[in-house]
Amino acid sequence: MTDDPSLLADFLNEATPLLERLGDDLMRLGDDPSADTLNAVFRGFHTVKGGASFLALDAVVALCHRAEDAFGRVRDGTLTVTEPLIDAALDAARVLDQQVAALYEGVPPPPAPPEVLAAFDQLLGQGADDLISEDEFEALLDQLQGGGAPPPAVAPPAAVAPPVAAQPAARPAALRPPDTQVRVDAERLDRLMALVGELVIVRNRLKAHAGDRVATPDAPEHGRLLGELDRVTLRLQDAVMRCRMQPVGRLFSRFPRVARELARELGKQVEIVLDGEDTDLDKHLVDALADPLIHLVRNAIDHGIETPEQRRALGKPVVGRLLLSAQQRGDSVMLRIEDDGKGLDADAIRASAIKKGLLDERDAAQLSVAQARELILKAGFSTREAVSSVSGRGVGMDVVAASVRSLGGRLVLGGETGRGTVVELILPLTLAILPTLRTACAGRSLAVPLRQIIDLQTFDADQVQMRGDVPLWSGTQPAIPLHFLDQWLGAPKGLRKLLVRVSTRRGDCGLVVDAVEGREDIVVKPPGALLRGLPGYGGAAVTGDGRIAVILNPDELTTMAVEA
Repeated sequence: MTDDPSLLADFLNEATPLLERLGDDLMRLGDDPSADTLNAVFRGFHTVKGGASFLALDAVVALCHRAEDAFGRVRDGTLTVTEPLIDAALDAARVLDQQVAALYEGVPPPPAPPEVLAAFDQLLGQGADDLISEDEFEALLDQLQGGGAPPPAVAPPAAVAPPVAAQPAARPAALRPPDTQVRVDAERLDRLMALVGELVIVRNRLKAHAGDRVATPDAPEHGRLLGELDRVTLRLQDAVMRCRMQPVGRLFSRFPRVARELARELGKQVEIVLDGEDTDLDKHLVDALADPLIHLVRNAIDHGIETPEQRRALGKPVVGRLLLSAQQRGDSVMLRIEDDGKGLDADAIRASAIKKGLLDERDAAQLSVAQARELILKAGFSTREAVSSVSGRGVGMDVVAASVRSLGGRLVLGGETGRGTVVELILPLTLAILPTLRTACAGRSLAVPLRQIIDLQTFDADQVQMRGDVPLWSGTQPAIPLHFLDQWLGAPKGLRKLLVRVSTRRGDCGLVVDAVEGREDIVVKPPGALLRGLPGYGGAAVTGDGRIAVILNPDELTTMAVEA
């Protein structure tokens, strides 16, 4: 193993995305054993091996060489693409991920488990001493690119050039395309984004300050300069935010392998479909959503999709379908996990909640279908009678929901019993700067996320009805629950002149305020330790007039209003 940190860093920067693509290529190879896909798999293992060989990473070299030999036999016709081959290659890719992770930790990569190497030997019917040579391997690649004729003993010097993306790591520097990318540490981007946030605050304060001087002789010039500053700040903000963006496909790419392994463990057949992989998402969101999405995928396969026998009896295709999609909607991104399984049975959920003591029979009977489904988001809830290695412990969906809320998003459950489940995660496009509507209540400044606002209405106390202890606004049909923000603040009764209607995961809700102060892009400051977890509180921000504004979480406020 090399002692040169720069060489090791270059290898890791190259190997990490290669291994991500390798998993995708292997999954495609099982369905489409085309020359292009086979070539991509060849090149993936070969390029990683080349870099590892230069750094004397023997464990990595041995594993990659074994995989090369297997796929070489596929090309010369002595081996075919089968499920055992794909399984062995996926296991090899998983071990390579672990070896690269060890290098990130500064320790030598561990050798591949014997059973992983033995799987290739069993497929090949030979030991490791019979691996193909470098010249044989390159000849196979040239043959693959050039057509279908058997390779000569020595690879022809004038072979058809492979695509640029598939070139080996040892390509001469003179032939390399110009490097148009610069690697920037994520921490530097975060600091840059923080500075842009401070600039936004200063801009907002300048605009507020200028509003008090509209009568001065220099007012037109001040207005022009402020307009220019506003445009430049918005462009800079957009440019920096784009630097932090990553395609959601990087997040989705790990799920086909997870789905395949779990389906095989449970004796199910599942086709996973990915859509909207080029949708951009804030890097911090990509990192934070990995575990919640893996849990949702595992839940869909374990709880939702039936076994082949059950699906055949129900008249469904034997192979279940699991869709992961992403779509940008304004300043939000919606991630959708949809399966065609048994769906969420509201009656079964109610019965399980009663059995576990979470509800009594009277309260359970009063729950709507949507409310009953949301019981699965409570801590300790599970419909599984027995604990398995996959589920049944009542830990998971509540953590997923909490994770989504902590990111400023919301989770929506849908689907139809017997036909499948739909889980939607609606998240802000970025975590740093949030478009809001500033409101005032009891002398406090409150910011409501603009993406959740439906409309504004004049508040009329005569249109308030009571359902038990829950106040309802009859100005809309159907009536919606109300939340008086002066009560939430613990302040004396305010003017209560306006109603802000917002959309939440539990339906529409009305927030009663005293006044509206206008639209403003604010820089979100996460809640401190003392305020973290306070219901309805989503953070704080410095407004343009220098005050501190409380950022509201309408989803939690709605829950409080309904459950009060």
